[in-house]
Amino acid sequence: MRLICPNCGAQYEVPVDAIPAGGRDVQCSSCGHTWFQLHPLDAPLPEEAPAEAPQDDELWEEMDEGAFAPPTEAEAEHVPFPDPEPDETPDSEPLATPVPRRPVRARGLDPSVAEVLRQEAEREARRRTDPEPLESQPDLGLAEPAEESAAHRARVARAHMTRSRGDAPPSGKPTPEPAGAAEPAPEAPERAEFVTSEPEHPSVAPSRRDLLPDIEEINQTLRVVPEPRRMETPQGRARAAEEDELQSSGFARGFGVVLILAALALLFYALAPALTAAVPALAPLLDPYVATVDGLRLWLDAQLTALLS
Repeated sequence: MRLICPNCGAQYEVPVDAIPAGGRDVQCSSCGHTWFQLHPLDAPLPEEAPAEAPQDDELWEEMDEGAFAPPTEAEAEHVPFPDPEPDETPDSEPLATPVPRRPVRARGLDPSVAEVLRQEAEREARRRTDPEPLESQPDLGLAEPAEESAAHRARVARAHMTRSRGDAPPSGKPTPEPAGAAEPAPEAPERAEFVTSEPEHPSVAPSRRDLLPDIEEINQTLRVVPEPRRMETPQGRARAAEEDELQSSGFARGFGVVLILAALALLFYALAPALTAAVPALAPLLDPYVATVDGLRLWLDAQLTALLS
């Protein structure tokens, strides 16, 4: 079923059962106009045209043919034209009275929801007004520093200097401390053991060995870093064998090259006269070489003779 708004002409396709029998008020969602819409079965049927009166042939026969003759000019001038009848159909249908809208009542919040929102607002306001606390990390196990740590270290240093100079008081009483100062806990028992301990005989000053820490205890606390060891695997053993073979082969190759060069030098020295006689062009190259080798032989002979004598 199609609905057409009489105000703006908007068209809507609605099911037929949306309009009950007898009609209902509908409202246009585009312009807000409201009108009364009838059900398709309740709509008024168009008026039937009145049945035409049966024509009587006799009347036609009795009528004179002269009655249908056109009027003369004089008659036409005096014939009055009938006034136009007023149109009984109104120009526009009256618009239907708009249905007043019912006021929509605001739905109130649930008391529990309102209480939760109020608590959240108070917590947020309190968080903004209160200063942010400092972050702490208790899981690290860091102890708070002692209030009198500086004063305690100063007293320990003075006592250590006094005992090292041998100026300890004969009475054996410790150095008096301020009354208001609280004795904090020592930082490490091992470190304070040799500082705060008093000798068995107050009159005898402690030696330097007693004041210094024990070397053996320090050595026990030191960690020895082991050298990295290779994993014994077939691949590792094969790689180690290849490295050893490369090292040995490199040494052998170098030693062989030196021996070959020495043999060639000795061969050229021994065959120098024959080569010079066979190829005279080699004389400028072999003669200086032979003279240099002879000089080295004479120098080596002189050194050995001096060493043996």
